Amino acid sequence: MNKKLRIDRILANYGYASRAEAKVLVARHRVRIGSTIVRKPEELADPSEVSLDNEPIERPLGVLVMLNKPLGVVCSHDEREGDRIFDLVPERWLRRNPQVVSAGRLDKDSTGLVVITDDYALVHRLTSPKHHVNKVYEVQVDGDITDSVVEKFASGTLLIADDPVVCKPAKLELTTPRCARVTLTEGRNRQLRRMFAACGLTVETLHRVAFGNLEIGTLAEGAWCDVEGSIETVTTVTSVITSP
Repeated sequence: MNKKLRIDRILANYGYASRAEAKVLVARHRVRIGSTIVRKPEELADPSEVSLDNEPIERPLGVLVMLNKPLGVVCSHDEREGDRIFDLVPERWLRRNPQVVSAGRLDKDSTGLVVITDDYALVHRLTSPKHHVNKVYEVQVDGDITDSVVEKFASGTLLIADDPVVCKPAKLELTTPRCARVTLTEGRNRQLRRMFAACGLTVETLHRVAFGNLEIGTLAEGAWCDVEGSIETVTTVTSVITSP
């Protein structure tokens, strides 16, 4: 059960109104705890028991969804950067406190699975280098992927541009001479593109199909769906991938 909070704080934290606006909603008898009309904004309640205009507070236990990011959309809150993944989810989520964020950002030129949540502990667990959570990508490059490239990815010795730290071993499985399925356990900025560049290849398309225990499956481009379960059901913590 959620911790009990003031009614005005609940309405503000879940993106329905400012604290001042919440007082007006209460005064107009639009807020209820169960079937009981709230008379004072300082009344305490479990958010899951609160309704506004007879509609329950949305997602009182938090937001946890996965989204299939389209090409050209950014994983940023900054509207100046263009179309955002946050424009694809309900606008009220952006007014929640804590605000929804993305775990596992993808660059503008990449597509695929992104997690959106207001659970910052989960974001840390999914993205911290300490946890080695699997991320799986389907990639197409501009030349044939040789056995040498596969070996470099798996070696744990590959260096990428402008980074003195070697990449952790990555599993690269060919699907065609120029296409591969790659599993990473870390997530540096544009890492996969930089890894292929270090091998003399340019990534033409990059699509993330899995993140931890989550798989994108048949989720349509630009669509999102709820993730069921807890942190433990979302994340897969692995040992470092070793060379064959």
